[in-house]
Amino acid sequence: KRSVRKNLTYSCRSSQDCIINKHHRNRCQFCRLK
Repeated sequence: KRSVRKNLTYSCRSSQDCIINKHHRNRCQFCRLK
């Protein structure tokens, strides 16, 4: 939600279906915030 305030746009390099877990959640913010 913080990134929405800053009006930043994240893009996903893969198929916009990244696995989000404790270890990989910082890898793709797009999928995390999706």
